[in-house]
Amino acid sequence: MTDVYTQWNANDHQAWAWVLGLVPVPLFGQERNERAIKGCTVLLDGQKGSFAICSTQDEHLQEAQEPLNWAWSANLQHALILNENNSEMLLRRWDLGPTQRFRFPKGAEGATELLHIMERAPGPRGPDVILHVLRAFRRLRATLPGDHAVDAVRVFNALLIGTEAARLGLMNQTEWLRCATVAEVQQVLEEKGLLSDTGVEEVLPGVRNADVRRLLNFFLEPEPASGTTLEPDLLLRHAAGQLYQEAHLILEREPQLVIPEFIGNRQPHGTMPRDIRFTPATLARILVQQAFDQISGEIESGNHLDALDPACGSGVFLIEVLRELQKRSYKGRVSLRGMDVSEVSCAMARFCIGRAKRDAESHGIRVDFTVEVGDALEKDWGHPTVIVMNPPFVSWEVMRQADRFLVEEVLGKLASGRVDKAMAFIWKAAKALKEGAVIATVLPAALFETRAGESWRAALR
Repeated sequence: MTDVYTQWNANDHQAWAWVLGLVPVPLFGQERNERAIKGCTVLLDGQKGSFAICSTQDEHLQEAQEPLNWAWSANLQHALILNENNSEMLLRRWDLGPTQRFRFPKGAEGATELLHIMERAPGPRGPDVILHVLRAFRRLRATLPGDHAVDAVRVFNALLIGTEAARLGLMNQTEWLRCATVAEVQQVLEEKGLLSDTGVEEVLPGVRNADVRRLLNFFLEPEPASGTTLEPDLLLRHAAGQLYQEAHLILEREPQLVIPEFIGNRQPHGTMPRDIRFTPATLARILVQQAFDQISGEIESGNHLDALDPACGSGVFLIEVLRELQKRSYKGRVSLRGMDVSEVSCAMARFCIGRAKRDAESHGIRVDFTVEVGDALEKDWGHPTVIVMNPPFVSWEVMRQADRFLVEEVLGKLASGRVDKAMAFIWKAAKALKEGAVIATVLPAALFETRAGESWRAALR
């Protein structure tokens, strides 16, 4: 701590991260190659204060639109631009708030003061990138024939990948905008070698003829209120978990028959199925970090790691596994396995983990993964190195009869009284771990107190 405070360097993004207690992640992936990109970092987990920080000697970049597009697309409110030539910092917001100018802080305390300024700032005055892109998702769902939720996700994946390719110059924007139907979108992506993990080749025949021309323009045009434009690679790199979890909420809570012109930027509403839970990326990251601290020797040795999430949702935990391994400079092989009862969740997870795999492999990690549809309590979990999960919390009173039988089968003699479904997941995890392995899981607080959990808690101890 003393060295960081006495040898403070405002141009050192790692120093900012350490002082502020934030997680540094490169803003861009390996595939990006343009000016100033090597000097950009995302500092995460600061609640309202998470932000992008860029160092540059390019005077144009300080006032340009690009940093605002980057911050908005990464679902961050602020971008901090450090001018190495004159030791001046510009704090900018994508919602057209006033640019604030500061001199480089002379000590680490100045970095803390700046974070407090960001945390005290009012919320955005326009739709953030999640709300904006979800509006497109609602339009897409209303456009497709029938109520095929999985196909909506697959087409959504394809539209994001195509927009990304057009933005990065991997295909001509005019060529992309000529696509009129889902079938033409698939054909263009296939010709460019960009079809992997989208799943769009599996959509039903009726979906293939759906007209998506207006959606292609929606993704490419600036957001009207802020003038920011979407950079899909940053959205998928930094906010995929939240985006796809919110999209799942829309599929579960909202009827399909909506009028696209009047859906606005509303939040999902209605009632979710009882056993669906979503995990903020921040919480998943903390649990993964804690788990890896317990097996740091395995990581340092470069041995093959097996990670399992038996209730994976959109893959947030497994994505954080790859991100944490990159942070720890792991160069070995990792096998990821996800399970979920929801086919929609599995389609999202395959896409999101596939994107994270590409980034991890560019850092020298060898990755293979599978995502299986089905009830994890019925499956063989093997003997993984680490299990990370947010298990379904379902009380005995609202559990389906088939689930009650499964829970009792897994818990055996520990199934005393009105047990919770999460208890079966955690007990199965405990029995699956090999020696030296670890579980990192979300737990309902009630499980530490209920009489029904007494024998279960004792067995875990």
